[in-house]
Amino acid sequence: MNKKILSAIAAFSLSASLSFAELYPSSRFFEFGLDVNLTANQNLVTLDQILQEKLVIDFAKINKEMGSDGLVLNVAAEPVFYTNLNLGGWGAGVSIDVDNQFRLSIGKDLFEFLGEGNADSDTFFSTTVGVNLQSFVKVAAPVKFRFGRLRFKVAPTVFVPVAYVPAGSKVNASITCTEDGVYTALAEGTVDLYTLFPIGSLTGGEFDFNTLLQDATSDIWGTFMNSAGMNLNVGVEFPLFRTLDVGAYGVIPVIPGRLNYVSSAYANYRVDNISVSSVMNNEVTFATPEMGTHYGFEDCHETVSGYVVNPPFRLGVEGAWRPFGKWCTFRPMFGVACDNPFGSDTNESWENFKENFYFEYGLGTDVTLLYIFNFWLHSQYVEQIFSNTFGFGINFRVLEVDVTVASSSASFAKSWCISGADATISLKMGL
Repeated sequence: MNKKILSAIAAFSLSASLSFAELYPSSRFFEFGLDVNLTANQNLVTLDQILQEKLVIDFAKINKEMGSDGLVLNVAAEPVFYTNLNLGGWGAGVSIDVDNQFRLSIGKDLFEFLGEGNADSDTFFSTTVGVNLQSFVKVAAPVKFRFGRLRFKVAPTVFVPVAYVPAGSKVNASITCTEDGVYTALAEGTVDLYTLFPIGSLTGGEFDFNTLLQDATSDIWGTFMNSAGMNLNVGVEFPLFRTLDVGAYGVIPVIPGRLNYVSSAYANYRVDNISVSSVMNNEVTFATPEMGTHYGFEDCHETVSGYVVNPPFRLGVEGAWRPFGKWCTFRPMFGVACDNPFGSDTNESWENFKENFYFEYGLGTDVTLLYIFNFWLHSQYVEQIFSNTFGFGINFRVLEVDVTVASSSASFAKSWCISGADATISLKMGL
């Protein structure tokens, strides 16, 4: 029995030592696994500000601490299933990734008004509400190989966009005041939702699940083929020193995806003749306002030539420094990214491109004890979200379970104070 245990430990140690000169060493020759990630965060308040005996909302402080983007709320869900074959510096695999992200923003103008007021005699305040939605299904076939001391990883990826709301979608809201104290409130805007399937049964007034299911499955293979795109995930790494591996990575669009149906949510809300007639004894009375509303969904219809959508473009460098041996790894990363590169909304103007372009960076530490217990601490800015991550895993080679939790936010300062959270559970099995 003891000999079997010693043999298993020796085999595990040998496989770990053979894969030492890699950025991300593999623990098994063959494996399959499932990762599930959930994210929800905002940059308005932190957990310690909410958990008070007496809740006090200080808009002046909120406005002072808030960045120029205003309030930003992020929600994401991403399950990934994969299987891999690893033979030293060679390998192949398949992965299926369902990537869903939603972002809502409210302009800082509102919080400046709430925190500081407004001395402008004409415009009481104005702000914008922005919406962005991205949903993709991706199927990748990664292949890794080596040439001399260089190691390469190439993953052709076919993706199908499911739903998309352009990042520049905004609804404008304002309140204006005339010199005689009459106010006008106005909110107006249109948000276009591009989808893989027609969703007329959702937006036409009465929901009909059977109609929606029929629309989605009537020609599902043809729909996928007409909408699918392709990008190329590439990576190269090189052992610069015995303790330092460096690499470069990229996610490069090759064939754009297309969404062939669009529904438009529109709103036009206006209240005129809001007039304060008297302010006496802490009583305020208003004149009867004149209201006009117009909102709803336009019928779902096909786009003229398909709305071009791509997953984010990425390009960057990373490293793995192991000054104390295999048990401790420091991981720096820096790169650039662009949402929907060469897409319909990004190509509309230089301003849209700048809005979709951003930098990414990260610094982390991984620790492995007895080849079984894994711990990691990472701080990073990825997909326009700051996150500070702690993870713990147990790796018995045939079975590995990893749990990661993170405090995250669109604000760097609030990402350290729990204004949002990420959670990832990873299960891997193999030999």
